[in-house]
Amino acid sequence: MGTIPLPPLNELAYLTGVVVLASTGLMSWPVALTIGTGHLLAHNRHMQLLRAFGEALEEA
Repeated sequence: MGTIPLPPLNELAYLTGVVVLASTGLMSWPVALTIGTGHLLAHNRHMQLLRAFGEALEEA
């Protein structure tokens, strides 16, 4: 059986905050889903850029 990697603790805290806001009614669920998805996509893109930069440094 495989394992599911969890995001870093600060990412989990951010997403938990979005879920709490939506659960309490301070934010609508569609907005919460949009914010959470956008945050995860931006974080993923940032990590790809750092990985590419590190690989470029290794080649130099």
